Amino acid sequence: MSEYKDGENKDTAGDDGSDGEDRRPISSMAIVSLVIGIISLIASFFKSIDLVAICLGAIGVICSLLGFFFARSGGRHKGKVMVVFGLVMSLLAIVVAFFMHGGINEPFVMPTFRF
Repeated sequence: MSEYKDGENKDTAGDDGSDGEDRRPISSMAIVSLVIGIISLIASFFKSIDLVAICLGAIGVICSLLGFFFARSGGRHKGKVMVVFGLVMSLLAIVVAFFMHGGINEPFVMPTFRF
């Protein structure tokens, strides 16, 4: 069994944060918000799926807010930076999709198909 220079056991080192390594797990909602933010931002540049991008952006904003509170509450999880990036990308996707669609002048309507 290897010991550290001050006599601490390897298994107990880091529980108090003395070695500088953060061993908290990353919040899963932080990862989800970042992934949804990236997908919605990519989808927002295509005019044909702008409504999907707005819906994904709204889901990304909700996941980002939940992930921020999970990462903040009790300090059990980390990932606040990922949550902030996911939130920014989701909001940016909503704005881009809104203006790619035509802004305020064109309402969002479902396409009708005639047979």
